Amino acid sequence: FFSTKLICQGSEQEIYRSFENVNSGEQKNMYVSLLLDRKLVGNASGECFVRAVYGSDSKDSTRFYIESNINVKLETDAISYNPGEKVQVSGEATKRNGQAVNGFVEGAISVLNLSLTSTVSNGAYSLSFNLPENAKPGAYEVVVRVYEKDSKGSVINEGSKTTTIKISQIVKEIGINL
Repeated sequence: FFSTKLICQGSEQEIYRSFENVNSGEQKNMYVSLLLDRKLVGNASGECFVRAVYGSDSKDSTRFYIESNINVKLETDAISYNPGEKVQVSGEATKRNGQAVNGFVEGAISVLNLSLTSTVSNGAYSLSFNLPENAKPGAYEVVVRVYEKDSKGSVINEGSKTTTIKISQIVKEIGINL
């Protein structure tokens, strides 16, 4: 049998197997092309390689990484805001290999019940939150989650980032008692 195995940090999984008949002294080239999707890879991650095996002969591929982490950068247009103002959130998302992400972004300021979903295109995203007029002064976490989906709609890669914004106190009324 000719087989190929995916080997990642000590775990081994057969990903292809074929019965091949090669006579003594004869040489045969084998080409295996596979999409390493979640169904085939399972939970394998880290530094990996493919090992092709026929009888007592084997050959290893170059090493590559399988991981689902997305590196997320997050910026806001200011640090401090007044109630009722717009918070502009933007950033970049890349994979370990530097490839720009094309997928989705979810942003939230949970304490204020604000959440948005948008797209990530060529690694860039942008979201705008309108702060409530009655937002209380204080520090609030802005959480961004970036993810990619496969053709079946399952999340295959994701990452998140958090930053803090401040909502200032606004004096709305001053009373003087005499």
